[in-house]
Amino acid sequence: MAVEVAGMTDEAETMEPLASRAYDGPKSAVRARPDRGVEVRVRPVRRRSWPDEDKLRMVRETLAAGAVVQVVADRNGVSTGQLYTWRKELLAAAVSGFVPVAVAPEVPRIEAPAQRADQLTAQGGSAVSAR
Repeated sequence: MAVEVAGMTDEAETMEPLASRAYDGPKSAVRARPDRGVEVRVRPVRRRSWPDEDKLRMVRETLAAGAVVQVVADRNGVSTGQLYTWRKELLAAAVSGFVPVAVAPEVPRIEAPAQRADQLTAQGGSAVSAR
């Protein structure tokens, strides 16, 4: 019996059963068998910690000419997002290490006095004496 309240009907009567073909969704050729079960692999530690030397080495690899970040990440077992985060942290640390510099005018150079002819002859050179 349909109950009408202000022009509304009971939804249970108007909807198709959930088991109908309309609600199954697309079927694929490859389906998981229910007898297999699911294998879940979990690391003993949720997050890995990397030594600073390893982080620096990986970031330097990404900064080399012609380096591809994805290749470096795959080789080291790290995500590309992690490498970009480490690069950003390295840049922030490098920028924070700058010291303000004041530019001073250049100090004039004082040249040494010219050697006298007497000193040249004493050292074995030939100097012409002026008379």
